[in-house]
Amino acid sequence: MWTYYLVLLDADMVLRVSPEWDWAKLDGRDVYNLVQISGVEYENVRMIRRDTQNIRVVGATHEYYDVPSGSSQQTLPKALIPIDDVGDGKAKGDKFERDERLLRRELEKDPNNLRTVFYLANTLKDQGKYAEAIPYYVRRATMGGWFAEADYSLYMLSTCYLALDDVDNARKYGELAAFGGMAKRAEPLYFLAFYLSQRHQYSLAWYYASLAAKVPKPAVSEALFISYDVYNYWVDYEL
Repeated sequence: MWTYYLVLLDADMVLRVSPEWDWAKLDGRDVYNLVQISGVEYENVRMIRRDTQNIRVVGATHEYYDVPSGSSQQTLPKALIPIDDVGDGKAKGDKFERDERLLRRELEKDPNNLRTVFYLANTLKDQGKYAEAIPYYVRRATMGGWFAEADYSLYMLSTCYLALDDVDNARKYGELAAFGGMAKRAEPLYFLAFYLSQRHQYSLAWYYASLAAKVPKPAVSEALFISYDVYNYWVDYEL
């Protein structure tokens, strides 16, 4: 008897299926996560059994699939069946401005929505509104909930402070992001090293690059939006 799945792809996504992948490996679970690659890596619900009940799409933008507790779920191997998120959709011209409007409206209705706070911070940062993004990242980092969003908020706080040339706060949050969360990550250490190197502060840059080199790449289940190039070669190049 056949089991049918919905494969959820945007128009600017490509499903890369390796010749070594065997569809018979699907064992009838309700949901499968696929690893999306777009300069960063993260896992996302992208395959749902057609007869699965009560899965809802939640959010005004940056929406997600709310999978009921008790549903069977698995992440498929990135090496065999990833999604290449090309990101060249034609609706992206005013995406950040549109997202900001939607998220602010959503936050007015539900001020304690963790995901809305997180993506509003991201949207402001992506527009270069670093000072405006900072209080939302601070708020998300201390709200609890999904650890990966809180950890990533610490990382982005370091990024925002670097963009504002506030090195003391960038170091504070960079070190917290690297070592104070649920998973260690090298990216904030690398970007501190790069920033300092560009400003001829070589001893301090070497310190952070050396720390970054000792941090292994986390699994996609351990951290959000992993910048895999940092682990593959950027740290080595900086050193």
